[in-house]
Amino acid sequence: MNNIIRILQMPFKTPRIVWFQFVLAGVAAFAFQQSIEFGEEAYSKEGTYTKLIDGEYTEVGTDVAVTAGYNGGAISMGLVCCVCIFLVIWIEVHKSKRV
Repeated sequence: MNNIIRILQMPFKTPRIVWFQFVLAGVAAFAFQQSIEFGEEAYSKEGTYTKLIDGEYTEVGTDVAVTAGYNGGAISMGLVCCVCIFLVIWIEVHKSKRV
């Protein structure tokens, strides 16, 4: 019974470390949500331009359509999420074993 009480009291003995872990977990959750939102967004525009042909203006298609996604932002937010999770685990593993 004493061991259970000591284990339950341990987070209150190291409040700064636990607080930092909660902050990292919050940043990881926010970064994960942002990476999902960035991954779903995209900008797409067909390549056309106006050209004067036989005295009339005509829209002519280009051979390349422009599609720009926010994949770079999604990848970077995913990396932020992974680093925060890694730091939470690293802090937990390297806590002092004084129980």
